[in-house]
Amino acid sequence: MSLTALLCASLALGQDTTTKPAPRPPAPDGVRFQSADGRWQAQLLGRLQFDSRSFRPGNAIPDGFSLRRIRFGTSVTFATDYTFVVEGEYATGNASTTTQTASLVNGYLAFDWLRPGARLMVGQLKPGFGLENSGSDNLTDFTERGLQFGFLQNMSYDRGLMVTGAPAALPGLNYAFAATNGTGINTEEQAGNPQSVAADGKVITLRLTQNLARWLGDSHSVYHLGVNYKHGAAANSPAAPYAAPSLQTEGRGVTFFTPQPFNAASGVTATNVGRTLAAYEMSLARGPVKLQSEYWTARYSGRRQEPAPATSYDLHLSAYYVDLLWMLTGEGFASWYQSGQYGRIRPRRELRHHQPGWGALQVGLRYSAFDGDEFGSSSPSNAGRLIPSAPTSQPTNRGHAWTAGVTWVPNPFVRVLVNYVQTSFGTPVVVTGVTMVREQALVARAQIDF
Repeated sequence: MSLTALLCASLALGQDTTTKPAPRPPAPDGVRFQSADGRWQAQLLGRLQFDSRSFRPGNAIPDGFSLRRIRFGTSVTFATDYTFVVEGEYATGNASTTTQTASLVNGYLAFDWLRPGARLMVGQLKPGFGLENSGSDNLTDFTERGLQFGFLQNMSYDRGLMVTGAPAALPGLNYAFAATNGTGINTEEQAGNPQSVAADGKVITLRLTQNLARWLGDSHSVYHLGVNYKHGAAANSPAAPYAAPSLQTEGRGVTFFTPQPFNAASGVTATNVGRTLAAYEMSLARGPVKLQSEYWTARYSGRRQEPAPATSYDLHLSAYYVDLLWMLTGEGFASWYQSGQYGRIRPRRELRHHQPGWGALQVGLRYSAFDGDEFGSSSPSNAGRLIPSAPTSQPTNRGHAWTAGVTWVPNPFVRVLVNYVQTSFGTPVVVTGVTMVREQALVARAQIDF
């Protein structure tokens, strides 16, 4: 008896077999096992992204190989309406400070009583925010998301609950509403100081998207518009002062923007930081061509107590990108758009041993820009000042980047990407003693996921 048959038989024990429904066809994606009646199933989840990066100037940033992501997990659906997902990340180290360790990424339970109109998820999950971020990092158009992605800091995953769905009465509409801790991935609410207790109100996240092509009955196009909102308070204690996000180039080279924390860590109590993010998204696709853009803003407000005199602050960041993609092999973007995001590229003719076909080929160009002018080296201490952060001894508050990319997809689960990224800085930055006005990066990635 095969492993699949043995599993099906074991899961079917105790069930009434007198009127057994016909088995569901196997799922087309991934490694999956299911019971004979289809009410119980388990799917293995995994991904590996192996990168090569080289930089110019070469004496400022080291070239090298990197395990960008390596994850493994499982998704188990039981009694049709309940799904448990757990997934770990095993490539959490970086080149400067830490070694590889393992950490939880997803760990949630989903209730599907009302799906697709509503799905309730509880646990550690990814709140829907932004078009690039809401989709899987297996399926991004370039090796990295745009500069705006850094605004999320460690909140791309958070602990709480989310309701998401696509009401049948409103074709093309998708929504997601989440209430989370706001403390970020793998972090619980703390009660170690008054600031953390005062900040225990939940972060609210809302995403609303509409595909206007559904209204027009155009199955070959996507006319996607979306708005996003996230608001909450960030704890800001002397023991753990909060800082606005640091930003790294899209080539994962220089960290060029590093704000000072909003608390002096001197024992003087400062107010918690009001944190608000907003994002606007647009994607227009027709056949094998796609134009996409997002514009993000972030606002940080509070009151610094020390050094005297006390100073209030209300500071803003903004970033956006515009990209243009073309499937040279003719696949249409609308065929893998669903639920307010783009899914897996499916080649017309996959690359297979001793069979015709060599997969899908995509080319793309992206421009992105970041504006942090309200933060500066001469801004008030602990109220918007930029500071050095090794190995960057002189930061900057502006940057923009051009990315050219080629993506080869031999089959839906394997991708090879090559990106050239040139980032220009608003003012020169100094890294490991080298003055830079721009960074050039050549990034290659081989990835597989299931």
